[in-house]
Amino acid sequence: MLNDALQYATKGWYVFPLRPGSKAPLVAGGFKQATVDSTQITSWWTANPTANIGIALDTSGLCVVDVDTHGDINGFESLPLLGDLPDTAIARTPSGGAHYVFQNEGTPPPRKIGLVTGIDLLANGYIVAAPSVIDGLPYYWESETLDCLPEQVRQMAAPKVKKQQITSDNHHQIRHRASLWLEKCDAAHEGQAGHSKLLWAAQGLVNGFMLSRADSLSLLWSNYNPRCVPSWNTADPIQVREFERKVSEAEAAPVKSRGWLIQDDGYRTDRTTRKTDNFATPEQIAELSVAYDNIVTLEEPSWKPSGLVGDIMQYILDTAQIPQPKYSIAASLAVVGTLLGQKVKSGWKNGRTNLYCMAVGGTSTGKDHPISMAERILEQSGAGELIGGTDVTSDSAIEKRISDHPVTFYPWDEAGHTLGGFGSQVDNHRATVVPTLMKLWSAGNKTYRGKDRAGRDNSSFSIKHPCLTIYGTGSTDKIASSLRKDQLQDGWLPRCLYFISSDLGTLSDTLDTGHIIPALILDKCQGFAQFVNPAATAVSVFSAQAVDQDWTITVPIDTDAKNALKQFFIEARDIQQLGKLDNCELWGKAAEQADRIALIVACGTFHDLRDAKITLKEVQWAIAVVRYCIQSFSDLISDKVVENDFERNLKMVLEKIKRAGRRGITKHELTRATRAIKSFERIDILKTLEEGHDIIIDQQDKKTRPATVYIFKPG
Repeated sequence: MLNDALQYATKGWYVFPLRPGSKAPLVAGGFKQATVDSTQITSWWTANPTANIGIALDTSGLCVVDVDTHGDINGFESLPLLGDLPDTAIARTPSGGAHYVFQNEGTPPPRKIGLVTGIDLLANGYIVAAPSVIDGLPYYWESETLDCLPEQVRQMAAPKVKKQQITSDNHHQIRHRASLWLEKCDAAHEGQAGHSKLLWAAQGLVNGFMLSRADSLSLLWSNYNPRCVPSWNTADPIQVREFERKVSEAEAAPVKSRGWLIQDDGYRTDRTTRKTDNFATPEQIAELSVAYDNIVTLEEPSWKPSGLVGDIMQYILDTAQIPQPKYSIAASLAVVGTLLGQKVKSGWKNGRTNLYCMAVGGTSTGKDHPISMAERILEQSGAGELIGGTDVTSDSAIEKRISDHPVTFYPWDEAGHTLGGFGSQVDNHRATVVPTLMKLWSAGNKTYRGKDRAGRDNSSFSIKHPCLTIYGTGSTDKIASSLRKDQLQDGWLPRCLYFISSDLGTLSDTLDTGHIIPALILDKCQGFAQFVNPAATAVSVFSAQAVDQDWTITVPIDTDAKNALKQFFIEARDIQQLGKLDNCELWGKAAEQADRIALIVACGTFHDLRDAKITLKEVQWAIAVVRYCIQSFSDLISDKVVENDFERNLKMVLEKIKRAGRRGITKHELTRATRAIKSFERIDILKTLEEGHDIIIDQQDKKTRPATVYIFKPG
């Protein structure tokens, strides 16, 4: 792969490594780290010789007509609709489709999913390049000579807009009004949804004021970019192209109406008049775009699905002193998913039933009760041996557990600080746990191969189709404060479903302690626990030998449900690749999560697993749950994710000072409150805060002697 990657770089194509056998980026930042630097490329592929190759389209000056052949869709049948395409480079994909690669001249066209049936136009993000391998099949070049993107294709991708309402007589007035409005927009700040804010500003100019592309860019460069931190570098062609791409995205974004910022009374420019109060805000502009603003917030009773999952959820709620629907549904999904482990898989992407569910909230909000009920159900169903320990300290402990019990349920109370601490440089044992959990999450359809260890009798340790499920709890503060940007990008967080509740809950007067499980629930759970595919009757239900062959039942999925999952996959992929939403990395496994949840819920509506079928109803509910989990977690961490440990500690110190209020906090009090921070680092942090005018350092007379006091400085 190294030689191929270097050859691409010599063409001026920006490359980066993908995981072996996968389309997922291998390096943090993904295609944004793509380069033509031979030293960096050599370093990447020397360390990972079998890594697949990704090509960043925008920085390489490329655009791709992506022809898909999935299911009943054959994009080749739609090719004539694009007109006569020139002889350009064509790469064949493992799925039977093709990439028609074109050199882009001028401004990149907008990305257009569904340009025609089975064909997408890709102008940003990245593609997988030959000779990369997916599912054992390679990409390969059919021809390699580039031509330019035909104008007719560019025009097909251009947004369909209403006739301009701007005339030569009022153009100057509208442009001036637009400049005044632009001053009210929040400036983009790195790490604070900066790209989204720039997009909102571009949408206001392009769609709200209906300005031309040239006018919009001119105003953004002159009136908006200087206020951004940091500003885009006009001398850097990559940054210029990135900046200008936001205008292209604004042009392509579907909106409910255009021209909403144009007034009909002479286009007043006086900022003191009442008309300026009616300028749309960036938030209002964002609401007018429907492309990526369809996050569903679940409210009761939408949390309760039909079948066994809903019945268990209700049982947990009925026996709780502090009923919490979100925590209860998380535990219910985990229980049923465990009972179904290794027995079923989805007919869409062969999804399995293992989930990593995290109940997140404040202290004493009812997170613990679902754990005890989940354990009780498993024990009384005859599946108590599937319950693992309440904590792990190393990857070897997990592998030992999985080798003995391929299906395992981990009830992890107060896992927030534990999981948050994984991957840190401080604790090498815990640093190995997350990679192991990540591999196990994805290993349901294949063989998990453990690490060779000294003293292990079986050095070729492996287990087929493991099913590890986690129900963990954690406090909001501990989880949010432990995250760094590199942890956000390493693939761990997208594998978790965070069920977050800010509700303290209402204390129930129930006397039901949950000792007696309703017969309807218990009978079905026992049936699932004891179910064995007739082909595997000679083997113990929970033994490792039960999966020496894949006797798993494939649960069929109807066409509407499959199409809904496919559409959700496309949506999540675009969010992730284009950075349309904050913390877009969280969407990396969204469709797979929905597939698993739909499988669990669907199976729970049948008594005999051989009769189970996934319908649109289960898929829609699963998608809504996944959207809620991702977006609520993103909202939780949006202003808390830090670049490094120093920044995290700085935020901690500043928060302690801020909470002290006007009286401030003494040096002694601050030291006690932040004793986890080393003394020299605390000194550097305080110096940084003082120089940034975030705090005031004062000397105050106390009872015995003067004391140093730190006071937060608002604004």
